[in-house]
Amino acid sequence: MINPWKQTSTLAEAESLSGISYPEIDPRLLPAGMKPEAYFCMNGLIEVRYGNGTDTLIIRRTNRSADNLTGDYNSYPASFDYDLNGMILHCNGTKEYVNNAEFTPYIGLVSIVMNPGQPGKGLPLRVLCALAEQFL
Repeated sequence: MINPWKQTSTLAEAESLSGISYPEIDPRLLPAGMKPEAYFCMNGLIEVRYGNGTDTLIIRRTNRSADNLTGDYNSYPASFDYDLNGMILHCNGTKEYVNNAEFTPYIGLVSIVMNPGQPGKGLPLRVLCALAEQFL
């Protein structure tokens, strides 16, 4: 089977090839030292991988439906929903740090994954919410 993912050198190229938009994330909202490291896309989906040498953050946006956009099938000590101004964030991680979250902004579906499979090394809820708000 042919791999549908295409790696691009810029976010603009990923947007053009996927047919969807992805917001420019304010670097001040990212965890310390994080910056974009790779862009991937396919029809109707963009993935941006951020890193700082020790941690990994993956954000995906699609205009399609998906059963698990995060791609993270690990088990976590906590699973909960958080209401962010009427948008429900479905979260997994610990009570203090979210390793993966999915939510539906006005259009499409977004997932945010931080250090998959490493409970306690996710995003603080306030950082997750700030990132999620970028997609509204």
